[in-house]
Amino acid sequence: MKPLDLFDTHAHTQIAAYDEDREQTLSRAAAAGVRDILNVGIDLPTSRAAIVLADAYESCWATVGLH
Repeated sequence: MKPLDLFDTHAHTQIAAYDEDREQTLSRAAAAGVRDILNVGIDLPTSRAAIVLADAYESCWATVGLH
């Protein structure tokens, strides 16, 4: 059976809580079959960070949001 290719449609791996282990988190997600991650911005700084992450990682996408 072919492993699933998953798309995480709501993540926040761009926030400061992931600064210490972001690379490991993204690697674990990929190993589990998550091929794409949509990082959702919640304000201007996290939206900008999501865009930076999307530029840096082929598997990451970004949305801009203001709550």
